[in-house]
Amino acid sequence: MGVQEGLKWSVRLLRKLKIPFLVSGGMAVKLYGVRRHVSDIDIEVSNTDLSKVATEVRKYIKFGPARDVGKYFDESLIKLVYKGQEIEFGGCDSRKIFNTKENRWQADRIDLNDATIKKFYGLSIPVIKKEHLIAYKKIVAREKDLIDARALEKVR
Repeated sequence: MGVQEGLKWSVRLLRKLKIPFLVSGGMAVKLYGVRRHVSDIDIEVSNTDLSKVATEVRKYIKFGPARDVGKYFDESLIKLVYKGQEIEFGGCDSRKIFNTKENRWQADRIDLNDATIKKFYGLSIPVIKKEHLIAYKKIVAREKDLIDARALEKVR
């Protein structure tokens, strides 16, 4: 299926459920015009809306809804695969990111009402603000995040 259909399906689902959301991660980088491969689609919703999403997508869920603490992100999460496309719905109210330079966790609250609207695949899609995206990618500071941050800084 691919990223395009996965994104369209996700956006339509969330709009049908009247759930506020925004796109983050590598998909957001792509929506800002950076040419890059996108393997999964990261979508932020409120923690309270994760259960509504889970009810609708339960047959596709591979993980969650549950707290997922990895090396760089600590968040409430649903991981699913829809027609071969990996999609992650994250709860943005209590999200933490690992500050690589300071070797500590820090809050990374995402305001769903503070988004940039991007036209893509025939849809108007709310996307995390570019400044926030650059900032958190520099804090996490994986090699791919630093590449994304540099590319985003060049995009007008």
